[in-house]
Amino acid sequence: MQKRVDTITINGKKREIPLAAFFRVKDGKIQEWLDMPLVILGPPPGAQRKLRGSAKSASHSPKPLPDASKLYYGES
Repeated sequence: MQKRVDTITINGKKREIPLAAFFRVKDGKIQEWLDMPLVILGPPPGAQRKLRGSAKSASHSPKPLPDASKLYYGES
């Protein structure tokens, strides 16, 4: 397993995303590689959230998740 932070640019804004990479090694060679984010990323910029259910449930939107990068880096 390897932990790292990748920097990506979306719509001109840079974001740091903490990742973990998992490897399956056989005979000293990587056979399988899986990257997983260590935080909840949320929808991509510009995506519209689809609501399920009736119009009644649409008026009660869920509480938004906190900014995961602030949680990860210990900022408040």
